[in-house]
Amino acid sequence: MRCSASHPGLVSATLLAAAGSALGQPGAADEGPVIVGERSDGFKTFELDRINASLDFYSRYLSTHQSSPGVPDRTDTDLLFRESLGVSSRFFLGHENLVDVTADFSLGIEDSFIDSETQGLTNAHETGLFNLFDVNALILGDGPAPVTLFARRNESLLDRAFAGSIESRTTEFGASVRSFLKTVPTTLRYSHRILEQNDQFGVTDETLTQDTLQLQSLWDSGTGHRISLNYDIDLVDEQRARITDTSFTRHDALLVHTYQFGSEDQHDLRSQLRLFDQSGDFEQRRVRLFETLTLRHSDTLETRYDAVLESRETRGQPQRFASGMFTLRHELFDSLVTTFNAGGNHTALPDDDYTSTELLSGVNFEYTKKVPFGRLDLSLSLNITHQEDSSRGQTIRFLDT
Repeated sequence: MRCSASHPGLVSATLLAAAGSALGQPGAADEGPVIVGERSDGFKTFELDRINASLDFYSRYLSTHQSSPGVPDRTDTDLLFRESLGVSSRFFLGHENLVDVTADFSLGIEDSFIDSETQGLTNAHETGLFNLFDVNALILGDGPAPVTLFARRNESLLDRAFAGSIESRTTEFGASVRSFLKTVPTTLRYSHRILEQNDQFGVTDETLTQDTLQLQSLWDSGTGHRISLNYDIDLVDEQRARITDTSFTRHDALLVHTYQFGSEDQHDLRSQLRLFDQSGDFEQRRVRLFETLTLRHSDTLETRYDAVLESRETRGQPQRFASGMFTLRHELFDSLVTTFNAGGNHTALPDDDYTSTELLSGVNFEYTKKVPFGRLDLSLSLNITHQEDSSRGQTIRFLDT
């Protein structure tokens, strides 16, 4: 049996508020000379747009009671208090379009009181400081290649039944740049992320460090062709208490081409090519080609053709996969929708000399009719599947003596 109660509270008080033009009201215009060509929105070293502050208070009480036959009852309680001061602001450096900064900061103190019969703790008390932040700086926002710098940290509590809470802290720094905005919009982004999780007893302490480089690009010809590219490189290191550390490098690329054609561009051909490679611990590789052709013959009749070719290798074990599917969808008035599909797939494990072939077909009827005081829904499905698997493994012979 588990009983828990949570009592959050929040007290917010706005301490400061200001807008750029409201920081000070200009006095009455003097009668001095007018200077021709003077700019009123010139370069400023620092311009404050807004700032406000808040005082936050949060409390949580968690009680867990465990009762099992033949074992003494155990009760664990966890009382948490958090007080913090938060500041949120936006300001410009030089000019609004030169450096635009939004910054949120929070600094506080945390008190935790734990009584755990499971861990043998009585009135254990921990006090610690914490700081959270979220800072974003947009440089040359209206320029041909806007740059964004960011830094953020957030924390959360993960509750576990009969095991205590886990504190999860994520810290991330990085930058991104956008270019070729009018022709081939492209974004290049780098981030360094640290994820820390720990409990009060140091049993499940984990740290994940990840460096990521991302490339995103899109090209639209305006004549029916559209190409997008997404490419990620991840360098991951994981450290866990009482478990072997792991590290790996991951490459993941996805290329998508879409072609719309027909008198009203009602048909489309979508091609996807994905390349995935992970080296180090947990090695795996994957190449996948996915083709989808959709033909819209009329407002009521549509056909779709899907084909997949995939090759993967996991820890030295290769696997090949191929599939094809035909789908027809027809609408009769607004009541009856008929869907028919037929296709198959083939899987092969070369190292084990194993193959599996599956053929399938099916038809589905969906009937919808408005009736007095409601709606009538009827559906009927018929499916046929045939599968053939080759032998796998070694033959074991038994000899009678």
